[in-house]
Amino acid sequence: MDKTLYKSNLSKRLETTKLIEQFDACAKKLLSEKIILAWILKSCVEEFKDCSIQWIMTEGIVDDIEVSTNVVDVDEEDITEPELSGSNTEDNSIKEGKIFYDIKFNAKAPNADDYIYLIINLEAQNDERLTYPLLKRAVYYVSRMISSQKNTIFYKSDYKKIRKVYSIWVIMNTDKGNTITKYSMQEQSLIGDVKANVTDYDLMSIYMIRLGTEIDENNESILRLLGTIFKSRDSKTQERILEDEYNIPMVVHRKGEVNDMSSLGEGIYEEGIEKGIEKAIQTLLMKGKSVEEVADLLDVDIDKVKAIEEKMLVNA
Repeated sequence: MDKTLYKSNLSKRLETTKLIEQFDACAKKLLSEKIILAWILKSCVEEFKDCSIQWIMTEGIVDDIEVSTNVVDVDEEDITEPELSGSNTEDNSIKEGKIFYDIKFNAKAPNADDYIYLIINLEAQNDERLTYPLLKRAVYYVSRMISSQKNTIFYKSDYKKIRKVYSIWVIMNTDKGNTITKYSMQEQSLIGDVKANVTDYDLMSIYMIRLGTEIDENNESILRLLGTIFKSRDSKTQERILEDEYNIPMVVHRKGEVNDMSSLGEGIYEEGIEKGIEKAIQTLLMKGKSVEEVADLLDVDIDKVKAIEEKMLVNA
């Protein structure tokens, strides 16, 4: 294989990886802003549906918001291991398989007598087309959030103290449109009619928030808010919607983060188009089209088609 072509392909892969990593970091930073978290909680967490955004920000989020610092497999924490220097992010441990929650924090919501305490996890997911069902990963996360409460929230057999957990997934790129899907435990009577207290089994909920290609038109919907942040390419439109409809002040640092998000999203979008064109070239060549015919059909440079043909011959 031509070394120049190999270096070019490697450079593109590295650049794509870098873009995705930057997008991921920027997404977490924006989603961990209290005012954005407050809107997500009000929209998805039923215990907050009657609370104001201001109350959720100041009273509902009760401790520091942890971003990529809380290990999902907490049992592994007892194992001493050397770590690479740098910030505590998902790729800074040499232990294979160590996973961190993107965002995790404790919250409290008012109920009839006092407060109900909750544990919230928020995940930013660029794509759900993975080698495994993303929903199963979410089920694993809520299961770990329940089991890890032993010896931290409750001790021995004091199971009544278990706190309800939420795992909310924001999926940036999907072909399923703007959708929100909830998964939770339900009671179903098979024989007879025995009713348990809902609070004894309603202890874990998963939300899948999918952002389609178009920004949702419904005012004050969480889909519109997140779509504006992650999908809009027009900074003026972003600023108008966030400030006018959601009362999110576009202060200097937040404005920069939103603009960075748009730029990174555009870069990944363009990279996706590039991959699509390459795939189309490969398909047409495999169907017997000549290099000249492919270049003409797809309106691309003939040297690009020749380079892809050469790569296919090397890998054949």
